[in-house]
Amino acid sequence: MQGTINTAIKRLQSFCPPEGYYLAFSGGKDSLVLKQLADEAAVPYDAHYNVTTVDPPELLQYSDVIWDRPQRTMWQLIVQNGMPPTRTARYCCRELKERGGIGRIVALGIRWAESQQRSGRQMIEVCHKTGRSLVNPIRTFGSLFGTVHCTMKVGSECARLAGPLSSAATLSDVPASFYKDVRAAGGARQVRVLEDCRRRYELVDT
Repeated sequence: MQGTINTAIKRLQSFCPPEGYYLAFSGGKDSLVLKQLADEAAVPYDAHYNVTTVDPPELLQYSDVIWDRPQRTMWQLIVQNGMPPTRTARYCCRELKERGGIGRIVALGIRWAESQQRSGRQMIEVCHKTGRSLVNPIRTFGSLFGTVHCTMKVGSECARLAGPLSSAATLSDVPASFYKDVRAAGGARQVRVLEDCRRRYELVDT
């Protein structure tokens, strides 16, 4: 796991522009990991969160993130489009989430393991439509790397115990003994976070 983390850090350092990254921040575990890795890589960046006007309150707690507000609210977009957004009518993403970073190098927390559609994403991509250059430093992270790195301090006893997780495909595959060992090492909080993630994964899997 440490090797994968070090590779992501080197990627961030290798492609960092003089003005720093435009770091796309959603508040999810992947962008949280990306932000933490950028800190560990000691690269300059400005993290941006695209406000949708229907955001969960807990996502608005990060004081070091720039909040970019849209010209139109979600409710105005619904009226304009005559329907709420759906999986196939994703105008909300186009209008509210996929903006910003024009003319910048944008760091994204995209992973191959997320979906079949994202499994073909490249390390460096250029969007000719928006003029954005995209860097995907954690694209090779498995489904567990983000959660583990985000909730456990690297180099700690808990991180050492997390080694067996690299062979698990999803959090549902994590043996119960792992949680017991981490709890014994003083990582009760981390166990609660991981157990919550496991429940969410199981809901998705079904």
